[in-house]
Amino acid sequence: MVLQFVKSTKGNNMLLHDRFIHKKESISGEKIFWKCVNFNKSKCPGRVHTLDEEVVKSTSHNHVADAANTEARKTINQMKTAAEDLQITTRGVLAIAAEGTSCAAAGRLPSVLSMKRTVQRIRKQKEGAPTTSKSLMELVIPDEYLQDSRGKPSFLFDSGPGEDRILLYSTERNLSYMEHSRH
Repeated sequence: MVLQFVKSTKGNNMLLHDRFIHKKESISGEKIFWKCVNFNKSKCPGRVHTLDEEVVKSTSHNHVADAANTEARKTINQMKTAAEDLQITTRGVLAIAAEGTSCAAAGRLPSVLSMKRTVQRIRKQKEGAPTTSKSLMELVIPDEYLQDSRGKPSFLFDSGPGEDRILLYSTERNLSYMEHSRH
């Protein structure tokens, strides 16, 4: 049986086994020990031992499985993966992730605003901003910053490296407005 995992809010793997979620407790050699995520809340004794990607031991829990919580975590993981892999709008990512989600699981999801921020944060981390230069002489402008969002040139002039370097960001249209203004 293939082990199934979901990511925690901090990005760690959590084991899904028999509709229960377990977090990593310890490792001994090749064996990994997992404890129920409800251990602190309800002192659940549920444990799973895995070895070489297989469950070798499982103990019972003192509560019923929370299928809605499990499904909500899967939906959030699906949303995060879509945010990294797909070039669609933030709303599109949320729609894909929520498609087929039960009403019970939807009630366990974070607010729409929170999920939008999560998608935007993931995309920002993936793209990464250019490194900060210590001086204008060291500044290197990546190609994606030479055009506006419509693909038109927006970086119009660079006097070249030097202490008095001049960079001009604008569009031809905005320059035309400035040229014909009365002020």
